[in-house]
Amino acid sequence: TVDDGGGGGGGGGGGTGVHVFSLGSESVTLDSRRWSAQARVVVYDDSGPVSGATVNAGWSNGAKGSASCSTGAGGDCLLSKSLKQSVTNVTLTINSISNGGVDYPPGANDSLVLTLQLASPLARPA
Repeated sequence: TVDDGGGGGGGGGGGTGVHVFSLGSESVTLDSRRWSAQARVVVYDDSGPVSGATVNAGWSNGAKGSASCSTGAGGDCLLSKSLKQSVTNVTLTINSISNGGVDYPPGANDSLVLTLQLASPLARPA
C-alpha cells in the first residue's frame, strides 16, 4: 500500500527535476517459510522517464537495512527484501534518488509521502 498523504499516486510537481512518478508494491510467496516484499519505483524528470538513476531506500518495522536499485530505460527499478514467515509486515521508505549529479529533493513530490507498507502473504489469521 502506498501511503500518499492524500496526495495521489503519481506525478511530482512540475519543474522539479528528478522525482518519483509512481510507487507500487507486491508481496510474493517464495516458499512455505519465506516471502518477498517488492516495490517498483518509477523515476521521471521534466522530460519523462529517467534511465540510470539510483534509488536508495530503507527497510523498517520488521526488516532492517538499506536497499538500492538503478532505473532502466523505462525509468523503473525493483527494490526487494526476502523475509521469514515470522515477519508479518515491513515498511520501505525512499530516502534519496541521484542521477548523474542531479539529486532528488524529497519535496519534489508535493504531499506524496514515499513510504510503502507491505504485509506478508503467509500471515495467518489469529
